Amino acid sequence: MEVNQIASIVNAAAQQTLGATAIDALDGDSLVSLGDQIMRTDRNTDVFWRKIADRIGRVDNKYKLLKRADRFSTARTEVDWGIALQKNQVRHIREVEESASWSQTQTDPYRYNDVTDFTSTVYHKIAAYQTKPVVAPRDQLKRTFLNFAEMGSFLSMLDADMNNAFTLSVNDNERLARNVALELAFRDGQSVNLGTEYNAAAVVAGWTPLPSGVTVEQAALVPTFTRFAAERIKRTKKWLTDETAPSRLFNGIGADRWTEDAVLRLDVLSSFASAMETYMLSDTYHKELAELKGYREVRAWQASGNTMSLADASKVEVSLTTGTSPNPTPMVNPRANVVAFMYDHDRVGTLVRDERVLSWWNPDCERQNTKKAAEIGYYVDRSEQGVVFYIDVA
Repeated sequence: MEVNQIASIVNAAAQQTLGATAIDALDGDSLVSLGDQIMRTDRNTDVFWRKIADRIGRVDNKYKLLKRADRFSTARTEVDWGIALQKNQVRHIREVEESASWSQTQTDPYRYNDVTDFTSTVYHKIAAYQTKPVVAPRDQLKRTFLNFAEMGSFLSMLDADMNNAFTLSVNDNERLARNVALELAFRDGQSVNLGTEYNAAAVVAGWTPLPSGVTVEQAALVPTFTRFAAERIKRTKKWLTDETAPSRLFNGIGADRWTEDAVLRLDVLSSFASAMETYMLSDTYHKELAELKGYREVRAWQASGNTMSLADASKVEVSLTTGTSPNPTPMVNPRANVVAFMYDHDRVGTLVRDERVLSWWNPDCERQNTKKAAEIGYYVDRSEQGVVFYIDVA
């Protein structure tokens, strides 16, 4: 153990705290350990005899567990999924015809064929993977720690790392499934460019338009724009949730769809949501959106990037193959300045099935091996409603 005399540091800090001297640099190296010590027999010895090796008095194995992402909008069970999920749903509501009761020309009532127009889709992909095993040489560990409690804490730290690796993968895959649904909304034309719509309204209302190339970060500082964006999102919600008048405009196959309020989901970029609440002259619009049962703020659609900038947080890049050409190739269409995604609960479904921990003993090396595995399945249903909101001013 390295022992330093720090009376001068303590006295200097006290003088600065009391206002007796001006603020000056304090020696942090002598007081704060940065964990860069490598144990050496020629240095780490008892301070009096210089021969007896220092003993580690206590071992603190620190670990934390990651939280699972909020899966309330996508989680499915094995009963929902099965080996493969088949989903049957009416595509178009049938038309009406003249009343046979009041018709002068009677038709044969037994010659009708059912005209129900429905789709039948099978989702069958299951992905399997496992964490890299935790390898624990238990005999060696017993000789390393002073007691079984310290060794158990160390093994718990290794297990926590394994669980965190699995949880991180689940969270990342959840975001990818949602982003696929978001990307398909772009490709199918269910997207709203808040920037161009705002600028068109600004001409009539006398507002200052957004400049070309404006970013989410810049647009969020304009109160008139954030109010317009909140109102536009609220207006779209009314279209999607009108249970008296279904629409073919908000899904990818032109099916007759509507969404109940209870299963409508709204994901909003958290930085933009904060700006809506902070910079708007009135928080009425934001309050109404935030009180939706399915409202959720997301820190970033895909990732924070290296800079944690809003430009990165609002970006989505998904490699996706669509179309029926003989040799389809994956396409990547980078999406920027995405601020919100409103969708039906059934548009995205995910399953984490048979989550398990496996352990085995290697007698040759005398090591305990542990790993975590599961099967994961995802689906995106283009026939369900979904609308993405973004900003693009050319």
